[in-house]
Amino acid sequence: MKFRYYIVPNLNLVLEYYSGSFEYKDIFECKKMEMNDPYWKDYYDVLSDIRNGKFVLTNSDIKNIHGYLDKYPEINAKRKSAILTNLPSHVVFGTLLKGHNDTELSLITPEIFSTLEAALLWLGIARNEKESIEKIFAELSLDS
Repeated sequence: MKFRYYIVPNLNLVLEYYSGSFEYKDIFECKKMEMNDPYWKDYYDVLSDIRNGKFVLTNSDIKNIHGYLDKYPEINAKRKSAILTNLPSHVVFGTLLKGHNDTELSLITPEIFSTLEAALLWLGIARNEKESIEKIFAELSLDS
């Protein structure tokens, strides 16, 4: 798995880039890394690009995800989380998370998008920011 992130303070936004195979535990390890960044704020919305990744999810993982959110409340702050994807399996994961939000276990509002434009609109980010966000995602995807 490859994970990189970039915090855009003036937009109250965290951009995340995932590639390769990853499990839910990997995502939470990445979140803990983000939280150590001095620019990170728990109220920042998140835009995750997982189009080059493969998410591996087992039947018991959804319960484990919410247990993890209880254990690390700073991850589970009230905010939006836009997931940018192009695979049906990613949509299933997002849909399962949304279904569990109805139980009030998670304060995060996730939504799945196939286009950056739609994700930015939902997050309330101005259209003129699209090009700079695309550029950041391109840099995050580069091998170092």
